[in-house]
Amino acid sequence: MRKARLLILLALFLTASVFFGQQNNPNFLTRSKKDGKWGFLNGSGSFVIAPQFDWVSHFSEGLAVVMVGKKYGFIDETGGFVIKPRYTEVGDFSEGLARVKIGGATVYPTGTSLVKRNDNNWQFIDTAGNTVFKIRADEVGDFSEGLASASIIKSRSLYCGYLDKQGQWAIAPQFGTCKPFSHGIAKILLNGEWRLIDRQGKFIAEKPLSQ
Repeated sequence: MRKARLLILLALFLTASVFFGQQNNPNFLTRSKKDGKWGFLNGSGSFVIAPQFDWVSHFSEGLAVVMVGKKYGFIDETGGFVIKPRYTEVGDFSEGLARVKIGGATVYPTGTSLVKRNDNNWQFIDTAGNTVFKIRADEVGDFSEGLASASIIKSRSLYCGYLDKQGQWAIAPQFGTCKPFSHGIAKILLNGEWRLIDRQGKFIAEKPLSQ
């Protein structure tokens, strides 16, 4: 248990170090809003990508998500479109892939239950906009250490597992919540208790994590 907690603290420290290192980089672009539109500032506080978008994400792997109207696309650090806006839902690029969907919301509540809809067709694309694989899932996450969380509805409840980069289930959907992998471990919720698993889906600690 102590070893698992030390691994989590190490992962948080490394993440914070990367973030603050980026913030001190004069070439690091930060998003900013002006007159109702979003653009990007350089380290000197000047707009290098003019405010022109309805929403933007931070840059990830050289690309940023932008919204134009009700569609999402991706731009590079010059402000040019690499992937034109055509998606209704997207995630940031991570490990060379991004989750995208053309269609509406995947699930909606009916009382205390979830109902599956027909528009649960997600796909992962590369940085050129090419489809790498498609997956029928009700929710998907970004890739981390070669695995991405994904959820499907079974018996009117949402269960999550992890996909590999070929779109196959590396860890079958069986958990209530799936956090991203970091340093070979992930935090999952099972039967109301938080546990740690490895990349094969095996529990690292015998006992649930204390809250």
